[in-house]
Amino acid sequence: MNTNGDMEKRMIGGRLHRDQLADSTVKLVLSVAKEEEPAVGDNWVKFPTGWKRCMGKGLDDRYGFCRGNTTDFKPFKMPDGRDCTIYPYCTE
Repeated sequence: MNTNGDMEKRMIGGRLHRDQLADSTVKLVLSVAKEEEPAVGDNWVKFPTGWKRCMGKGLDDRYGFCRGNTTDFKPFKMPDGRDCTIYPYCTE
């Protein structure tokens, strides 16, 4: 931010050291994405009803990169314990 408190450059992430905070005001600006997307690319394929998890090398492939395969998908477990086939609605 500049001396007037206007944002000069938008950045993701950042850090402040304790010695920088004395007599300072920290302004945190948060926003919500218009559309939710997976955190990692090439692991999910978008469909009209949500996102499907790529199969990767098989069901035990923890990373499950699509690598061009957009027809084979695997189920995944939501944080609440549900077994799902599509995110975010869980079932098609």
